[in-house]
Amino acid sequence: MMKTIINKLNKQNPGYYVPLPYAMAIHRSVDRQEADANLYSGMQLYFRKMEIPSMSIAVMAYYNDRYNYIGFIPNGMLSRIEELLNFEDSLLISLERVHCNRLANTFWITIDELPNVADLNFL
Repeated sequence: MMKTIINKLNKQNPGYYVPLPYAMAIHRSVDRQEADANLYSGMQLYFRKMEIPSMSIAVMAYYNDRYNYIGFIPNGMLSRIEELLNFEDSLLISLERVHCNRLANTFWITIDELPNVADLNFL
């Protein structure tokens, strides 16, 4: 299902074109000590759309027995990532790197499409 939708998204419609897998830098909203203590490369992350007080998409991680806001999608990417939220069950969002050497207070995530059973050649 997701492959069909992604194939319809193209460079002529750049508002929603995000080739998968896709890596991007996210502004960290937790302090460095909390990030070092709780986040790790390969950790599964989650998106949460927030509309109050303004439209934003939070990046969340599960640790300390609850979901925690750890960052937010940059404003320039909101429309692209918002379209992907329609297919969240078909996506894997993971923490690529806890810290970015070149950008202060950021971390890297990867968004990838989960394979379906037919793609795994089990049948």
